[in-house]
Amino acid sequence: MAYKDNQSASVTSVAGTKTTITTINVPAGQQWLVQDLWCGGDTGTYSLDIDVYPQANFSYIMNSSVNGSMSQGTGDTSEHKTSIPLVGPAQIIASVTGVAGAACDFSIGYTSSGGPTN
Repeated sequence: MAYKDNQSASVTSVAGTKTTITTINVPAGQQWLVQDLWCGGDTGTYSLDIDVYPQANFSYIMNSSVNGSMSQGTGDTSEHKTSIPLVGPAQIIASVTGVAGAACDFSIGYTSSGGPTN
């Protein structure tokens, strides 16, 4: 059985510097499919560094320049659709490289073979 789940985090970006938003661990033996990504609050890019894909470039343009716009329903609330399969153990590090240095919100949605994680 697959479970749909998501995790969110916030961080204040540092202008021109790659800043870690959150680190997510995929438990050993679980299969995940990352399907939805969203980040807002600054201009610039956000990225995923996934240890089982060391040469991959998962980099995205910020969805919205308005902090909290996804939860408040303002600005661009549409997510980047992805299809990134993972088998744990794996580690996902989400980062933002902002232009303005502002508060940023991040959300990752996935299906999991192992049940809810939050």
